[in-house]
Amino acid sequence: MVQYDLPNVTSVCEPQQNLSSRRIFFDDNPFDFAVPVLCAQLSISAVINAFLQLVLSPIGESAFISQMWTGIAMGPSILGKFSALAALIYPRKSLYLSKTLGNFACLLLMFLVGVKMDLSMLTKSGKKGTRHWVMCFLIATNAKHSLCFHFKA
Repeated sequence: MVQYDLPNVTSVCEPQQNLSSRRIFFDDNPFDFAVPVLCAQLSISAVINAFLQLVLSPIGESAFISQMWTGIAMGPSILGKFSALAALIYPRKSLYLSKTLGNFACLLLMFLVGVKMDLSMLTKSGKKGTRHWVMCFLIATNAKHSLCFHFKA
């Protein structure tokens, strides 16, 4: 692993490796590869989610609540406190694959939300609502551009 420290930029380069192992029979540690680690992450997440759903369903909580608590449990708040387990489940080598899958899932969610959106709601909101969101968009865009221009120099 080579680490370069540039002014205000830190990048870590790791050698490219295979995504999956040759199995345990060839004396490979499956957690040294990205795909088995991703499968372990998804399995642990599914088990925690199923357990929380089993516990929270009788008291009337929705599936969203159990999924939210699963995300909290899988994050640095609970699972991250155990450094050995966190290093095994979240190695640096698997971050690229995990982030790519997460971005794809977010894109899919946004697509599904867009498909379910009723466009007639936009016309019912009226001129006042339309002016409101246009002004919010313009103010945010102008603020972003002015800050970028200011800090670029």
